[in-house]
Amino acid sequence: TQVLELTPWLHEDHWLCGLDVITVMRRLYEKYFSLQKDIQQEIDAFIADKFDGTPVLGVHVRNDDKGSENVDLKEENARIPYMIERRLAQNRELRIYLMTDRDSVIKDYTSRYGARVFHTDSNRSSDQTAVTISDREDRSRFGVDVIKDPYAAAACTYFIGNGSSNI
Repeated sequence: TQVLELTPWLHEDHWLCGLDVITVMRRLYEKYFSLQKDIQQEIDAFIADKFDGTPVLGVHVRNDDKGSENVDLKEENARIPYMIERRLAQNRELRIYLMTDRDSVIKDYTSRYGARVFHTDSNRSSDQTAVTISDREDRSRFGVDVIKDPYAAAACTYFIGNGSSNI
């Protein structure tokens, strides 16, 4: 069930009653969700190392495996470079923090945008197989990788990405 679907049912005495859905989600996260200290330190170290004070454009490109849930995914992915170019036209200093679950996307965006592209050292898929179902020895590492991207994306100056992605 989505938070949006639940908020109309909140009793008038409930601490979240009457708030917009974004505020409700923010307050729920603040109250109930906290990262383990070592994961937070890893994220903080990544941001300190890679975000060098210049503006950063966060870009999330989802693998085609999500296409069964979003029939427009290929078209959405194809529009992302156009949106990046529009941002770069406004600010040539932008660096690009690329979040993706596919190796070929890393190669494509690095060939397009060169050294301005950076990313985490996550395991990615080399084909259309979802990275979530690939054989992995360390499933907890996969969880940390999934958490790390959106937390680092929150440190970006701008963001472009697939709105249908659960991440």
